[in-house]
Amino acid sequence: MIKRREKDRSVYVTVPESDHETRGVCEAETRIPGVGREQGIKLAGFCLRIIDPWFRRWRVFWATVSVHAHTRRMGRGVHVYGPVRFLGTRNVRLGGGGNLYDGVLFETVDEGRIDVGDNFRINRGCLLSAHDRIVIGDDVLIGEYVSIRDNNHEFDDVTRPMCDQGFSTGAISIGDDVWIGRGSVVLKGVSIGNGAIIAANSVVTKHVPPMEIWAGVPARFLRQRGVSVAERSCMDDIEAPGKL
Repeated sequence: MIKRREKDRSVYVTVPESDHETRGVCEAETRIPGVGREQGIKLAGFCLRIIDPWFRRWRVFWATVSVHAHTRRMGRGVHVYGPVRFLGTRNVRLGGGGNLYDGVLFETVDEGRIDVGDNFRINRGCLLSAHDRIVIGDDVLIGEYVSIRDNNHEFDDVTRPMCDQGFSTGAISIGDDVWIGRGSVVLKGVSIGNGAIIAANSVVTKHVPPMEIWAGVPARFLRQRGVSVAERSCMDDIEAPGKL
């Protein structure tokens, strides 16, 4: 092989010495004058390390400005880590000192209203939809992709499509210090008491008393918070009928 440099371009073209080498051979390599490949990669990485923190701060700043503009009230110290969407009347009130992550969607229709207390955590991909009212207390943790809807499609009339039968609504109340696990669904008319825990991927269809752990589809009572497994088994043995 013989390498020949073109006069007008910094391109080295491989020229085959024989017809046998001509078959399937077409190579070219471009070189940046004064900078090798490894040096270029290091330079790009160095630039990204400088730019990335500023870009993230700029993104968080504009996301926070957008949320502030689209809510009726937002308390101090709310951190927004990505785009948050608002649909409908935007009748949303947020407390202070909370975190909102990317992909959260708030929807309020007609007189619907969403009130969130202080020190909240609403993780990415969550949906809160209010045709009536959703009230969330202080210190509430909501995992990724949780759905909280105070409305549901009507479906009793079998002669009409369900999409034409409107909605039934029921206010949702979530107390203080509640943890709702990833992927859970809270349906209309439900109240969750203070200190309760909803396990991941559960569907809450009924009222959850305070300080209880619920899980499943539909969600059912598992145990009381603050009671160990051993203590719980002893209590079950004592309460069970027919046991001495």
